Amino acid sequence: MHWFFHMRLVSWPMEESAKKDMSKVSVNYARLVEETLRAEGLEIENLLKELGLNPNIFNDIEGCRVKDLSRILSRAAVQSGNPDIGLKAYGLVKPGIYDVVGYAMMSSPDLKTALQHFVCYCSLIDNGVDFSLHREGRTYRLCGCRHGGSKAIPRQFYDVGMAALIAYLRWLCGNTRFTPLCIEFVHAEPIDTEEYARILNCPIRFNSSHFSIFLMLPNWTLL
Repeated sequence: MHWFFHMRLVSWPMEESAKKDMSKVSVNYARLVEETLRAEGLEIENLLKELGLNPNIFNDIEGCRVKDLSRILSRAAVQSGNPDIGLKAYGLVKPGIYDVVGYAMMSSPDLKTALQHFVCYCSLIDNGVDFSLHREGRTYRLCGCRHGGSKAIPRQFYDVGMAALIAYLRWLCGNTRFTPLCIEFVHAEPIDTEEYARILNCPIRFNSSHFSIFLMLPNWTLL
């Protein structure tokens, strides 16, 4: 899911690697990953043991480290033989995935306001990403950027984030045919992009500088 948040506390400089090690996602987001892997038939307990991770990692109320989740997803892609495993989260997203951030989005009168709430409070979902929403001509761009870059994070991690967000926005709009104008990923284009096209159903660009979703927001009000 993933991102740009402009309010930052003033602090002493910190090594980028330390920032990345501290990044966490919320427990509900971590559970979505667990559910996705189980739906693919993976034995999570064995996978966690192999990686030397806590068997209760998906249920820690304080959240799950992005570093650990990245290792889990990388290994899951190998074990399942499915590099698109992260996109499978799309069909498992529930309204409560974004916790209080989701409730703020649900109470919004339109999609633009909902996304503004997402931008303001996204650190409650993933504190390692910043989001921004800005207008570019007649369109709006929801843009995400990870602290310290994305080199050590597998594409499956970002696939989960994008699949979850698109699924949630379609649910929020009450329209499964809700389609962005374009989606951008920072990772290289996979050999096979059929699953991306099937789930996201819009033009997709890879090797971009940021994760972005381009939208025509005035056309979308919420139920």
